Amino acid sequence: MSYIGDNGFYGGFVDARLASGVGQMGCATMYLIVLGVLLLVMKLADFGPVGVWSWWVILAPFGAAVVWWAWADATGWTKRRE
Repeated sequence: MSYIGDNGFYGGFVDARLASGVGQMGCATMYLIVLGVLLLVMKLADFGPVGVWSWWVILAPFGAAVVWWAWADATGWTKRRE
């Protein structure tokens, strides 16, 4: 595939907001989701000290992401960033 257009293949962005850096609100929530997924996989695999941690600690990043989304929407922070 050697197509390099404006539709997302090999470096072109579909959404101009992604290219300009606008919409950074999603970055914080994405980090929380990635952290939650990593902790969940480590817990299920019983890997390292994470295997003995409480489920509340493992699922906390997902709850924090929901709280972040709710706060950002309620305060209008997402609209100001657009």
